Amino acid sequence: MKISGNVIQFKSENEFYQKEKSGLKSNTARFMTTLDDIKAMEFFKVQFSVTNDATIIIINKDNDEQFVRKITDISQYPGTWLYMISWSSAVVD
Repeated sequence: MKISGNVIQFKSENEFYQKEKSGLKSNTARFMTTLDDIKAMEFFKVQFSVTNDATIIIINKDNDEQFVRKITDISQYPGTWLYMISWSSAVVD
């Protein structure tokens, strides 16, 4: 995970990447395991709730192909550090 301003970036396994890019699966679930990642994700989630303006970049782990989408929701599974990030299937340049 990388965060820069209102952009968050993750790498996905090829099987999931293809579904995510095509719009068949317009979300990703990520479990935060380090304190730094938890703090960064919480900050990003708060910023998104204020501005409602954020972008996600998903990168294919196998070949570094990537796509960019506008985030529509960030949810956290209650009592865990599992975050679900959803996005619009519209292509962002």
